[in-house]
Amino acid sequence: MIKISKIVVTMAVSLFFAIAVFNNVIDYQNTFAFTHHTLSMDTTSQNPHFMGRAILNPFFQHAMFISIIVIQFIVASLCGFSAVRMLFVFKNDFKFTQAKAMALIGCCLGFVLYGLGFMTVAGQWFMMRESTAWNVQNSVQLFLIFLGFSLLYLHFPEKDR
Repeated sequence: MIKISKIVVTMAVSLFFAIAVFNNVIDYQNTFAFTHHTLSMDTTSQNPHFMGRAILNPFFQHAMFISIIVIQFIVASLCGFSAVRMLFVFKNDFKFTQAKAMALIGCCLGFVLYGLGFMTVAGQWFMMRESTAWNVQNSVQLFLIFLGFSLLYLHFPEKDR
C-alpha cells in the first residue's frame, strides 16, 4: 500500500505541474502578465530604493516566463516518468527505490522553483509581496507544503524497520 501511495503522490505532483504548463502555454498572455508585473515592479510601493531592481525589457521578461514553463515541464516529466517506472518495477524493492530518484529530483526542482524563484526572488527581490494585484505568496506557500511533504514522503523507505 505504501508503494501505491508513493506512485499516486508522484503522479499528483506530475499532474500539478503538467496543468501549470498547459495553463501557461494555452493562455500565455494572461499568465505572462504575472511575470511582467512582478519583474516591472509596477504594482509595488514604487520605493526608489528598490525600483532599480525592476526588469522592464520585454525580451528578458518573456525569457524568464519561458524558463519557468520549461522548469515546470521538466518537473512534470521527471515525476511522470518516475511514477510510470515505479509502477513497472513495483515488486522489486531495489528498482523501486531507484525509480523514486527521478521523483525526488523533480520534487526538489519544483521546490526550488517555488521556494527560490517565487518566494525569494519574486516575493522579496522584486517585492511581489507588496502587490495587491499580483501577490501569489499564499498560493506559493501551499505549493511548497505540497512539494515538501511529497519530498519527505518519497524519501522514506517503503519497508517498516
